[in-house]
Amino acid sequence: MSQLIQIQKNNLPISFDCQTCGACCSFFARKEGIIDADTEVKEDIDLSYFVDEEIKFQWPDGDVETIHHEGFVMRTKALNGWPACIALTGEVGVKVSCSVYNTRPTPCRTFEVGSAACLYVRKWAGIDLEQIA
Repeated sequence: MSQLIQIQKNNLPISFDCQTCGACCSFFARKEGIIDADTEVKEDIDLSYFVDEEIKFQWPDGDVETIHHEGFVMRTKALNGWPACIALTGEVGVKVSCSVYNTRPTPCRTFEVGSAACLYVRKWAGIDLEQIA
């Protein structure tokens, strides 16, 4: 989670430091069984488990989708009052780290820092852009 990205807001650079955020690790852990575990983390029963079920998921735009989900998924937990991926440590919006960063699942690897989805989950977690400037 050492990724530091800069974008422009009002012609000023804004830095995104994943280690002071963790919103994506929390947002997608709101419902257990959502975060696919498709790397070697699936071999650790303390981190993941196998599902074969129909689940409802609400996307950031508000759409609700029912999907058949079969495969290994990351476990979730409560972390300082927030839902969180089992691999997240620390405090969302303050200081976080991923205990499986080098083997994190594909959804985590492909989540784009500074993207519209990133901005949405930061807002959901109450992390204002001014906080990260």
